[in-house]
Amino acid sequence: GKAPNIELRKRGRRKRTVAEEADYPWFERREFVGTKLRKEPYVIEKLPEIGSTPTMNWIQILAGPVAMLVLALALGGSMIMMVAMQLVGVVTAVISYYSQKKKYEQNSSNREERYREYLDEAEARLEKFAEDQRKAMWQANPMGEACMEIVRERKGILWSKDVQSKNFLEIPLGVGQSDLSCPIEVYRPGRFDNDVNPLSLQAVALADQYKQIDGIPITFSLMQNNSI
Repeated sequence: GKAPNIELRKRGRRKRTVAEEADYPWFERREFVGTKLRKEPYVIEKLPEIGSTPTMNWIQILAGPVAMLVLALALGGSMIMMVAMQLVGVVTAVISYYSQKKKYEQNSSNREERYREYLDEAEARLEKFAEDQRKAMWQANPMGEACMEIVRERKGILWSKDVQSKNFLEIPLGVGQSDLSCPIEVYRPGRFDNDVNPLSLQAVALADQYKQIDGIPITFSLMQNNSI
């Protein structure tokens, strides 16, 4: 017997003439697969602590040597050696103080430089999340010329939505702002925090900047709002 026409059986329709192919091309439906957006929170790490600035109590340090010097002058030269030892202790304390202060300033500078680099990386990642969300929303909800291009090019996305789709019968209303798909967690200094580093405030400003993003299609769901 004659072999069955596999292509016709697969497509489930009759073979069309050349004129029909030219005038009425078939639309090939393609299932809509949107970009997977991040949903888990994105955490902006807190600026690390390095301790408090080294301090020196000059009164406490100088009180002993001054008292010994006054006593030595009152009693004569017998206590000059003890005064000298006290002065050596003062010099040692001063040297130690300035050494610790210099080390603290160096550590603070290195910490701030690394944290600035970290904030730049965090901003780049948040911008990537925002751009992915814009792309996904525009792909799911084309408007204006984008819709005309889909029709002209007979793209498969023209018939990509069905009743099982989450965005079935969602009508684009315009372009506006929307919350970022992933919440942003950041340490926010309290009202009574002392010596708040400006970089901590910069981290808060970065989180607030990307809390909402613009350029997003705003839609209205006919199904969820019982409008059909």
